[in-house]
Amino acid sequence: MPTPPAASARPRAVDVILDPRARVERRALPPAPRPEAARLRHDPVLLYDNGKLAEGAYPEVFPRLRERLAECGVARVIARREPIRGASGEALRERARALSATGAVAAVVALADVGVSPATALLAIALEAEGVPTVCLTADPGDALARAVASHQAEALGLVRLDLTSDAGAPAVRAAVDRAWPKILDALTRPDAGRATAAGRDSSTIQSPATAATRPSSGRGRWRARRWWSRCGGPTARSPVASRSSARSDNIEAP
Repeated sequence: MPTPPAASARPRAVDVILDPRARVERRALPPAPRPEAARLRHDPVLLYDNGKLAEGAYPEVFPRLRERLAECGVARVIARREPIRGASGEALRERARALSATGAVAAVVALADVGVSPATALLAIALEAEGVPTVCLTADPGDALARAVASHQAEALGLVRLDLTSDAGAPAVRAAVDRAWPKILDALTRPDAGRATAAGRDSSTIQSPATAATRPSSGRGRWRARRWWSRCGGPTARSPVASRSSARSDNIEAP
């Protein structure tokens, strides 16, 4: 029977510790330049439904968003509905190229609410890479998943959380969109407005200091942008503008 080591014996030093986890390298994909107010008023805005907005009262999300866009003078909306669950990274990049070919000057993709969150965030990142400023709408529990993907795949991404669940009633959904509207507008038009971490929930975006270069350069341009942005319901606006019209919709749906 082997003799146990003496109590005073020291443990041997470990020369190498092997980490079995895969190495994950972060990408630094910069965000697309944000459009000026004039472009948003005259060029189309893409509303992309990944198939999750067909559940419960979620179909109210984009109609209410169209109304808020119309308040800002947005004349055209391109609507697209395509399930993306299980899509590969290359398939999502190909889809982003096809969506950018529609001529959209900005995009809102929804909804990253659970297992489809990684694919939805990757599509938003791919749209940014194609030059389309994009906001990704999230909801619990998928919000944290979308932020984790964004923190590793992009230098900046607009992530706006809707405070609702699929069993909410239509009035609650519309109210949730109204609460999120200032952050949506902020992320679409003011990429230097705030910062957040992948785990953060107080701010709406993950952003880089380099994005400040996309702000209007002239004093007159900055004044016009602030005036338009505030009138449309940005965080500095005193109250929402009552909606009397809806943006025209060029509906494009995929089976």
